[in-house]
Amino acid sequence: MREMGRAWLGARPASRCRSRDVDRITVRYASPFGLMHDLRRMGATNAAERAPGAGRSRRAPRSCGWAQIYTQRFSDADGRIRASFEIVWLSGWAPHPDQQQPLKPGSAKAAAGRRASDAEEISAGEKPGGR
Repeated sequence: MREMGRAWLGARPASRCRSRDVDRITVRYASPFGLMHDLRRMGATNAAERAPGAGRSRRAPRSCGWAQIYTQRFSDADGRIRASFEIVWLSGWAPHPDQQQPLKPGSAKAAAGRRASDAEEISAGEKPGGR
């Protein structure tokens, strides 16, 4: 997350308003083949596989021995394989010159605390104005 944030912030120096978040998701698969299928669909593949002239030996394993080893090393007690993914959300924008600007500190005409105490209390079932 930190590396992505630094790279993103460095690429967008004009952005003053930035937001970032990460969701961590754990998924369980019946076999390593399901995990590999999802990784490929997400675009998480080896770049060398897509290189021009890459032979078939680099694209697909010759046997399924790797799947058995992976299952032995990384499966839960019930035999399912656990995989964790991080989804990183980044957003940023630069304010428009015509956008409303905040007032200077101390320039308010009324205290915010006093306004909150003057508010009329309305029960959950009533509509404003007594209707």
